[in-house]
Amino acid sequence: MATKANTHHPLFSVCMHGVKAYKGGSGGRGCRGVSVRFELYYDTKKKPMDVPANHGFDKVLVLLKKQGIDYKVIDTGKLSDTEIQEKYIEACTPSVYKKYRIRQVFGSRRHSGWLFGSDVPALLVYEGTRQYPADVFPHEELGRIITIKEYLDNL
Repeated sequence: MATKANTHHPLFSVCMHGVKAYKGGSGGRGCRGVSVRFELYYDTKKKPMDVPANHGFDKVLVLLKKQGIDYKVIDTGKLSDTEIQEKYIEACTPSVYKKYRIRQVFGSRRHSGWLFGSDVPALLVYEGTRQYPADVFPHEELGRIITIKEYLDNL
């Protein structure tokens, strides 16, 4: 459970209403005091591809720990293709609401999502107990890739 929000150390924006969330004991608090959790999807035995979406990924775990963010690592090397595809489909939800692109970040126009969590790691941000994420990184916004590292650097 998240502790009382600390307004002196802003953490991140995740709310679909644009309300900032603040650092708390268990991830943080989002819109209307809702707790926030993080899930990092990547293959722990595989080096991510050398593509712009993965820039700085080697520093992501250090940044998460340094900022005191609670997170869960999901090793996609242990998941079936179907389970990975289901998570990719869930990750599409915030891209629709927030109007950014993930299809070509995690694949191509013809084969969307085939790189999700394996060659291109993914950080999913959830509000409260909701089943679907409120945000996903990396993503493309206004023609620019917002990487996981960039997101964490700007918390």
